[in-house]
Amino acid sequence: KIQKVQGTQTAINVENNNITITGEGASSEGNIITINKAGNYRLSGKLDEGQIVVNADGEVNLNLDNFAISNSKDAPIVGKTGNLNINLADGSDNKISDTRAANTQTENSSNDSKTYDAALYSEADINISGSGTLVVEGGYEDAIHSKSNLNIEGGNYSITASHHGLNGKKTLVVKGGKFEITTVEDALHSKGDVIFENGEVNINAGDDALHADNTLTVKDGKINITASNEGLEGITVNIEGGDILVNSTDDGIDSNGDLNVSGGNILVDGPSNGGNASIDYDGTATITGGSILATGNSGMFQGFNNNSSQPSIIYYLNNNVNGGETIKISDESGKEVFTSSDQTQSYNAVLYSSADLESGKTYKVSVGSSESSVTAGNSQGDSFGQPPQGGRGGNSQGGNFGQ
Repeated sequence: KIQKVQGTQTAINVENNNITITGEGASSEGNIITINKAGNYRLSGKLDEGQIVVNADGEVNLNLDNFAISNSKDAPIVGKTGNLNINLADGSDNKISDTRAANTQTENSSNDSKTYDAALYSEADINISGSGTLVVEGGYEDAIHSKSNLNIEGGNYSITASHHGLNGKKTLVVKGGKFEITTVEDALHSKGDVIFENGEVNINAGDDALHADNTLTVKDGKINITASNEGLEGITVNIEGGDILVNSTDDGIDSNGDLNVSGGNILVDGPSNGGNASIDYDGTATITGGSILATGNSGMFQGFNNNSSQPSIIYYLNNNVNGGETIKISDESGKEVFTSSDQTQSYNAVLYSSADLESGKTYKVSVGSSESSVTAGNSQGDSFGQPPQGGRGGNSQGGNFGQ
């Protein structure tokens, strides 16, 4: 749980790169500030080529109040011991800049085990709250990295990183906040679980947008992935709510085990290449609520399994269509159930599921000038999709794959 800044605070103010400390628990030598006692610390001013080192037992509460720090030789903020609880003061603008050159070595290949690999780094928990603004530049590797648990409850963030944006080794939990994240590798990353409870995030990722080595769960909020290799990835992927837009060049949603969708509004745009899929899973995929529209290439296309309580439809086109074509789904009476023209990548396969569909009923699906009748069913994903095999208006799947 994030500790709120309360009680007496030690004031740390920087003016013209001169450090003034009023209160107990902190000291400075040159441009290095050391905090060696649990307590509350208010930081303001701008410190160039500086560093904050936290080496304390217990909780260290940092209240950032228009504070900026940069370093071109080492991590600007390092937590050696003691949990870091960071509050972004109301109305404040704060910045943490790691301006070291990007590390080009592969993971675990560095001989320097003492290198702190993020602009904001801690061996213990990092908890961030508040309503202020924080800009983090992770030049060397990560922007924010906890070797334990990383929890974010609020704030406004602009994050860039040459590796991962937000990295919690054990867990990464986002409960709120607004984020703009641009990374060379993953935007949100954990070797354990990633839980996105709420918040708004725009992501441009060179690798995965949200990646968990274990379980990835999205409960609510808005996730807008404008570019990624894989959009959402985990051994288990749970989507319980939220508005999710995925633009990917590899798998859009990738579960190395089971995919469970029980809520949310999901749009997966791509991939357009036949070696990957809009949704990809090694175990089972079930949908019991929410809605999803996924478009991509038919080569590895997958749908949901027969243990889904919510029906879905899959429609194969004879040829690829370009992004921007209008997809329309209508019921037998001609009433429009769904429409979208938000796709940016070419595709020849469409998956749709929502509570508006009824299993066993026939729907008309049109994409541009192509249209066909498709029967909704609860079993769409027992095997990979198959390329179009000809026939007017494309091919439809309303039950199991493999005919």
